[in-house]
Amino acid sequence: MSDTLALEWEHEQISGVLATLGGGQVVVRQSFVIPRKTATGGEAGLAPDWLRQELARLGVGTAGQVLVTLPRDDAFVRRLELPEVPDEELPAIVRFQMGTKSSVSMDEQSLDFIPLAKRSEIPGREVLAATVPHELLKEIQQQCQGLNATLVGVGLAATAIAELVVRAEEGITGDRTGVSLVVGRFAHRLEIRSEEHTSELQSHSDLVCRLLLEKK
Repeated sequence: MSDTLALEWEHEQISGVLATLGGGQVVVRQSFVIPRKTATGGEAGLAPDWLRQELARLGVGTAGQVLVTLPRDDAFVRRLELPEVPDEELPAIVRFQMGTKSSVSMDEQSLDFIPLAKRSEIPGREVLAATVPHELLKEIQQQCQGLNATLVGVGLAATAIAELVVRAEEGITGDRTGVSLVVGRFAHRLEIRSEEHTSELQSHSDLVCRLLLEKK
């Protein structure tokens, strides 16, 4: 059994749960919301031990690992059509393509991507790619270091919701063609995502929890 801290890293607050994982079960032990107005770092950002102090103030226990999800508007996400190239050439090509589509320099962003399943109507390859600012990841990593915890994944809230829906629908019998519209409400914010029910659906949803810990 291991304890995991799952955090939603929003602009105005950080919310999360402390859960115990093991034996095929997830047991939620504590939940919390921390307004970011309690930060003391000023213009320099959050103080290095801000999150640790806030969790201690709320009586939230410690965890060995941390999972973080980000609002969709913190990421630049694109589905790219690429030439048929070997896997080892994909990182350079994806980085170049994302650089041509983004208004922000790739030197200021962290990138990750996942190859999608082959479709007969596409002559080359497809990938789903996403970037987030270096500074945002640096802030998250710094706060996790203050907790003496390992950051094991950074993903997107919309993708995580879609993953949950896909897994819930796996047991439904009958025709699974068509499109599902997934809407998640987070206090003042909505995350909206559509999922097409095809043979590639599962591979599309695998992006959750492996995004954006930058690959060199």
